[in-house]
Amino acid sequence: MFYRLARQNSHRHRIFDVFGDFCEMLAIEFSQAVDLTQREQRGARYAALLQKYDRSERERFAQMTACLVNALESGMSDCLGTLFMGMDLGNAGTGQFFTPYEVSRLTAQMTLLGADELIARKGFITLSEPACGAGGMVIAAADTLRSMGVNYQECMHVTAVDIDRTACHMTYIQMSLLHIPGIVIHGNALAPQSPWEQWVTPAHVLGRWDERLACARAVEAMRALLVDDPAHHPGADDAPPPAKTGPDCPNRRAATQMALF
Repeated sequence: MFYRLARQNSHRHRIFDVFGDFCEMLAIEFSQAVDLTQREQRGARYAALLQKYDRSERERFAQMTACLVNALESGMSDCLGTLFMGMDLGNAGTGQFFTPYEVSRLTAQMTLLGADELIARKGFITLSEPACGAGGMVIAAADTLRSMGVNYQECMHVTAVDIDRTACHMTYIQMSLLHIPGIVIHGNALAPQSPWEQWVTPAHVLGRWDERLACARAVEAMRALLVDDPAHHPGADDAPPPAKTGPDCPNRRAATQMALF
């Protein structure tokens, strides 16, 4: 059904543009509900995209959204990634091939062994996906935690990065529909200092993950401050060692880290 609707919308447009515009507009719709800082800019972009399509084409986009929602409600999977590759939209020249969901699921099961114990101890885990594609590995991680009896919506936070803009939109859409807390970054994972765009999921905002992550970083920084340096333990009759004040002092680095958050 999704394929047929997309093909019908490609009579006047390239199929790659139809799929990319669909993903971007749907991503913007989710973002507009939770990210007030970028509402004006993304609203203008949405209006520009909408003008490209007539009424019947817009209705097909709505039906494509319904197909996606129904597919994800029937079971967790990388729906958009499968559709993207099934429509032969991947860029073979740049090596853009999305991992089959079954492989992602197996990888997640091996990677997350013992994650339930870590969550019980720390409250949540954080995942980093530097080449997220359509988000298949992220979905597989959430699926794996759910099979372990862990509520991923409360106990997992994801930072997903991809250099491809449409890939970021696909990941953001699927994370939003599955209520996965996280941030999707359009940028180069090898140069994280200069991302081009950031998309916060509804679950990230509603779960107050900015505060949760900042609190966790502060706790870790405080623990670092309290860790003794084993090379400088004075004996019972020894005078305390002189305080370290240089730029390489671990305590100074930890204090600086805590100040940043």
